[in-house]
Amino acid sequence: TCTAEVTVTNQAPGIVPIDPMIVFVEGASGAPSDNGEISVVAMDFEESALDYFWETTCPDASFTSTDTASTAVLSIAAGTEPTICDFTVAVCDACGECSTETG
Repeated sequence: TCTAEVTVTNQAPGIVPIDPMIVFVEGASGAPSDNGEISVVAMDFEESALDYFWETTCPDASFTSTDTASTAVLSIAAGTEPTICDFTVAVCDACGECSTETG
């Protein structure tokens, strides 16, 4: 008889790079109807379910999303001064392997 040892590895999800974007403060004149809507395209090579975790360095800002949402809405409070800031999404698979992308 023969014996074989099999090692199974899990790769972190892949994420398509996110382009920089402009987000208007809440209630701004001329803001598009999809203002603040950010989507990410991610794939898991083992085809497991993915969870999405959104963060931002923008002052007076927050994300509206769920952990399973590949789209989130970044809301910036009215009256916030214009600034350049980042947002980051971490995409994790069922085995706990994660990848991040910053825009």
